[in-house]
Amino acid sequence: MTLRVVSPIECLEGRWTLQLLIRLAQGAQRFSDLRKALPGVSANLLTVRLRALEDRGLVQRIYLPPPAARTVYGLGPNSARLQAALLTLDDWSRTEGPSLPKARTRQTMETDRAS
Repeated sequence: MTLRVVSPIECLEGRWTLQLLIRLAQGAQRFSDLRKALPGVSANLLTVRLRALEDRGLVQRIYLPPPAARTVYGLGPNSARLQAALLTLDDWSRTEGPSLPKARTRQTMETDRAS
């Protein structure tokens, strides 16, 4: 029997995963706040990502007692050392992101070849 070890990078794969972790690195948030902060992500996909990250210990669900009586999500015990890297990546994307070239689409590449 071979035991497969999951690499740390594999934990960060998947659409919206990094954006979600960066958002949570800034502090615990409610599900609805995460939906607003990540326009374009469906409620279903957000739920799937949160559960997968929770299973790996990167995210934790926190139940707040009354009178707040709500659930928030925050970084989990396995992501404590990851928080600084996530915040650095967020800072870099805000400062350098606008100056990076736009991704080329298949249509753009085909147009360039035809020229």
